[in-house]
Amino acid sequence: MTQARVFSAAPSPEYLRHRPVMNLHEERGFTMSTTFVAPCASVVGNVRIIDHSCVWYGAVIRGDKNKVKIGAHVHVGDKAVINTVGHVDTGFSAEVAIESWVVIEPGAVLTSCMIGNRCKIGAGAVVAEGSVMEEGGQIAAGTVVPPGCLVPKNELWAGNPAKFVRKLSEEDVAEIEAEAERRSALGELHADEFNPYGQGYVQAEEA
Repeated sequence: MTQARVFSAAPSPEYLRHRPVMNLHEERGFTMSTTFVAPCASVVGNVRIIDHSCVWYGAVIRGDKNKVKIGAHVHVGDKAVINTVGHVDTGFSAEVAIESWVVIEPGAVLTSCMIGNRCKIGAGAVVAEGSVMEEGGQIAAGTVVPPGCLVPKNELWAGNPAKFVRKLSEEDVAEIEAEAERRSALGELHADEFNPYGQGYVQAEEA
């Protein structure tokens, strides 16, 4: 009778430890001290994230084939994925460029696209390579934006493939910015919990 092999040796902690921000050979990521990257998120390679942005639990940002640039007050939701391709056939830049005050909801997937200021991408939506969302653009949950598509300024699109639904008011767009600000504030609370030098938990226990 053949017996199953039992592996009793535990893997080295060196290989078990997850690093939220990882180099890829010479490609080094950059995040500001005010950026919250969840401990189980993955930011890999040539990725730049600036002030008060949040990369939430299980999210993946891959700057392995091209650069990823993310502005201030950007919310990358749980299990969202941002990645790149090596090139785009149309000649459009294959980088990801996300401006400021952008809300990317959980499970969304973005590839080599440009996202303007004060945009919102719904949960589970897909923005394919070569696509552009102008300032104030919004796509609904589950929407699929095909390669090379343009979502014009202050417009809501939905469906598969994405189609125009309605114009957004200045109040609608202002609410996207306000939501991004609220998510940034929440990220700061989470960051305090994972600061290895923080003593917030001690104060909480004494209260």
